Amino acid sequence: NYAGSGNFLAFSEIRYAGRAIEANNSSPYILGNYIHDNAPNGNSSVYLYYSHSIVKKNIIENNSDRGLYGYSDGTSSGIQILENIIRNNSTSSSGAGIYLSGSYNSVINNIIRNNSSSSYGGGMYLSGYYNSIMNNIIDSNVAGSYGGGIYAYSSSYYEYTGNRIIENSAKDAGGIYIYYASSSSLESNSITGNQCTASSCGSAITLQSSQNVSLIRNNIAL
Repeated sequence: NYAGSGNFLAFSEIRYAGRAIEANNSSPYILGNYIHDNAPNGNSSVYLYYSHSIVKKNIIENNSDRGLYGYSDGTSSGIQILENIIRNNSTSSSGAGIYLSGSYNSVINNIIRNNSSSSYGGGMYLSGYYNSIMNNIIDSNVAGSYGGGIYAYSSSYYEYTGNRIIENSAKDAGGIYIYYASSSSLESNSITGNQCTASSCGSAITLQSSQNVSLIRNNIAL
């Protein structure tokens, strides 16, 4: 299914396809769909490139090559991922639940659960600038390498606020791995019960080659 700007894709079931939804240089509103059991064999069941789409209240599950890929078009609204359930997706690459890059994106009030990546970011892989990750439940995701819940690379001016990042696992940083970040904040998050499997690793948070990252009023525990 190809979706252009101004289009409204709502309350549909999309299954057993290759790529369920593709929007190139366009920004559809994707609302209330059930997107499941697709096998895109390349790059994501939902694929948004150079977009400022709204993706809201969908169930995206059991897809075999990532749940959602988004690259924003740089407008002030970015891609908005709101109130979705994104679960049980897998990838041999990075970002099994969500792979999101670009600027001014928002990931708010989602459940991101039980996704599995062979590489980085079981729940989410993030990169870019001025992005907000708020009030999500990110739990029981697995990464073969770094960042079971979240892997953030070259990410600046990020806000991680009010998230529950719980019971994720990875080789390093079961909860969240932040690499080459600057001027970002983690505030009022609960980062608990995460695990890492390497002999020397951070189970909750790893900050690597990052600067001016603030951790404020978080609940961090094994």
